[in-house]
Amino acid sequence: MKLILLLSLSFFCGFNIFGQTESDNSEVAVEQILLARDDGSGEIGEETTTFSATDIPIHCSVELNSTKSVAVKMNFVIVEAGGLKREKTVVTISYKTNGKQNVVNFNASPGDVWTVGKYRADVLLDGKLAKSRDFEIQKPSSKNAADNISSKPKTILKKSRKLKKN
Repeated sequence: MKLILLLSLSFFCGFNIFGQTESDNSEVAVEQILLARDDGSGEIGEETTTFSATDIPIHCSVELNSTKSVAVKMNFVIVEAGGLKREKTVVTISYKTNGKQNVVNFNASPGDVWTVGKYRADVLLDGKLAKSRDFEIQKPSSKNAADNISSKPKTILKKSRKLKKN
């Protein structure tokens, strides 16, 4: 009788081991990086990879493949922009997820206007580069906005503020 009880318990407990999903042991990864303009009220607006120098702030939404807790860091890096040093990180923002979210929203702002050029958004998870997304800053199309942009590149400040985290 005891042998049957022991075998039954082993049999049912064995299913629990096989019932664990593979994602429990997998690493967190970036599913996608979305870049967007501001909608005028501080919220994420139109998705794009081409911005105007006056598009402030630029929103970056990072979708993860898991809700596991992870340190997410977003860097805006100069690829080629108006004589500024290449591969220089101009904005960096970090956030630690709480184990209940798989989307992190960041936004980044320069001190005045963005320097025209090519940039890259690098996303690091727990300090390791996970995914990148290229984007471009162009001169504004309106005459008044273009007057505010000098021919000399300006130093981009590392000021930014966090948007709400999902």
